[in-house]
Amino acid sequence: MARQASAAIYGELPKSSLHDSIDRVWVFLQIAIAQVLDGSFSTLSMNISFSKSLLIILLAVAIVFAGCSKKPKTLVARMETSMGTIVIELFEETTPLTVENFVGLAEGTKTWTTPEGVEKNEPFYDGLVFHRIIKDFMIQGGCPLGTGTGGPGYQFQDECYAGSLVDIEGEIADEETASQVFSQLILPHIQENQGSSTIPEISELFNSMQTARSYQPLVGKTVEELQTLLGSTVKLTRFEQELDPISGEPTLLGKVEYGTLCMANSGPNTNGSQF
Repeated sequence: MARQASAAIYGELPKSSLHDSIDRVWVFLQIAIAQVLDGSFSTLSMNISFSKSLLIILLAVAIVFAGCSKKPKTLVARMETSMGTIVIELFEETTPLTVENFVGLAEGTKTWTTPEGVEKNEPFYDGLVFHRIIKDFMIQGGCPLGTGTGGPGYQFQDECYAGSLVDIEGEIADEETASQVFSQLILPHIQENQGSSTIPEISELFNSMQTARSYQPLVGKTVEELQTLLGSTVKLTRFEQELDPISGEPTLLGKVEYGTLCMANSGPNTNGSQF
């Protein structure tokens, strides 16, 4: 079984190299410098030649600095494993929440909770195994239990489609909204209390959901009512997908191709640490 020795973010690298452009500019510089230093031209043409050479030098320097100021950068992670090194390009602009989560867990700057309920701020991925390996197809890791059932003690929404976050307020109208309210508001409270609640109303709701095996008991409640019971000021949000004006289908942010790193979850908006 392959083991993840570490996952470290080692900085920003140029997305596209400027080496070719710099080489071409260097050729112009050599020509210009040669003209300046060449004593073979006549005194009459000296001022004109020198002015042209100086202009070429200044232009070349300007091109280099302009290129450097505009070159795009991308965040890169290096994952050391028992089978070798994996270099990962992170698309921060396209999936900011996913990248922020991965970087925070890898560097230990994001708070996560152990299966025993202990909060930690240390590198999460160090020492974990790839618990699922299918030859010539995929590998899956990021589970602290090594079984595919563990996580960092929280969940966050998908970033598969274009769209925006909107607030969840007022009455909970359906099970989909109820599931999001549960994940963002009630579940953290249940986890903090080792799988139960000391608040009678929340405990009754949680037991009802377990009995019904659905979020239906939350439908009809209001977000504000639950926040008051829990003493929470957490702002709840949901992701509203942007639909293609022609097909009416959600707009994908990118394609999943061979060699792509994706979050692995147990359903919509249940991302944590696995990939």
